[in-house]
Amino acid sequence: MRAKEQLMVQCNMSEPSAHRFLQKRSMDSGKRLCEIAILVLDTLNRTV
Repeated sequence: MRAKEQLMVQCNMSEPSAHRFLQKRSMDSGKRLCEIAILVLDTLNRTV
């Protein structure tokens, strides 16, 4: 999963932490995990 890898590299997260971050955002927002992954990628790519 690219979003998880980006979180691990750019935010210095472990793999379990990055996965949990994506899952929690998905649950909290009521959006699908793939939608959250796209939002995360867009956000991280803008800050590079």
